[in-house]
Formats: sequence, C-alpha cells, structure tokens
Amino acid sequence: MNPLKNRKTKVITMFRFIIFAFIGCVALNLTNQQMQINRKKLELEKIQSDLATQSVSNQKLSEMVTAEQKDDPEYIEKIARDELNLAEPGERVFVTIAGN
Repeated sequence: MNPLKNRKTKVITMFRFIIFAFIGCVALNLTNQQMQINRKKLELEKIQSDLATQSVSNQKLSEMVTAEQKDDPEYIEKIARDELNLAEPGERVFVTIAGN
C-alpha cells in the first residue's frame, strides 16, 4: 500500500472523528440548555402563580385596612391635617421655614 495514501486515510479518519465529536458536543450542549430552559419556565410559572395569589391577598388586606380606617376618627383627623391642611377651630398652626 502506498504510504501517502495510508497517511491521507488516517488524516481523513481523524478529521471525521473530530467533526463527529464536535457535533456530539454541540448536541449535548443544546440538550442541556433546553432542559435548563424548561426548568426555568416551570420555576417562572410557579413564581407568577405565587405572585398572583399574593396580590389577591394584599388587595384584600388593603381593602380591610381602608374600611377600618374610614370609621376611625383619629385617621380622619390625620388626613384632614396632613393632606387637606385643616386645623381645629382656635388652633394655631406654625410653619417652619427650615423644611420639615
């Protein structure tokens, strides 16, 4: 057999092996990444579900607090003083120039 032909065959065989190994590595990486994507999607769905549940709970609690505050005279007085800048009759209001 011709030594040049034998060497060419070895080089071609080695090249094919390298190509198949590269394709195998790429396929394994793609499979691994797809599995990670699927896990993250499931995790995201669970977190979104938990967020929706918590939002409903927060809304209910907020409604309860608001309903209780509407009947509280101290809360009404605080809103009148802070947001509407009202004062009781005969009361003096001092405004500081420095800020707060």
